[in-house]
Amino acid sequence: TSASALKDKGDNIDLDVEIIENKKKEVDNMELTDLTLEMLKTERSDLAEVLLKEGKESGAKESLDAGVKQERERALAILKEAKGFEGMGDLANEAIEKGDSVEVAVGKFKDKRLAELEKNAPSNLGPNADDPEKGTKSHLDRAKVYQAEHGGNMTEALKATAEKTVKK
Repeated sequence: TSASALKDKGDNIDLDVEIIENKKKEVDNMELTDLTLEMLKTERSDLAEVLLKEGKESGAKESLDAGVKQERERALAILKEAKGFEGMGDLANEAIEKGDSVEVAVGKFKDKRLAELEKNAPSNLGPNADDPEKGTKSHLDRAKVYQAEHGGNMTEALKATAEKTVKK
């Protein structure tokens, strides 16, 4: 500086130095935890704007990426579960479109399968399923009816009614 150049020459110069104080509020020993967004906006608005913009952009990208990954996993899980239930492709697509969770979609698959099974199930199970009247009477009851109609002993009646129930 010019003051040091004069000093080297040996000249004595009296300098009046005036210290200008910073008009902005100075914070002594400020900890990072004491820094607030409002303080940053007030004292360094340019820095605050850059930080906010960058934070929003990076947060939005991370959120978007995470959301896409999560949605892809949900859709694939629903489709994978649908393979275990024959003919559920349309229901799986509907669950994906509506945003159903995997658990809800599987519940719908099970409900539909149960409804199909109940619809296709025979109304009466057992050896006399074809003839509901036969199913209500025991073999002995049928033999007694046969004996009353045709006469003879109980053994003959049992044989006659047993032959009628056996399909050849």
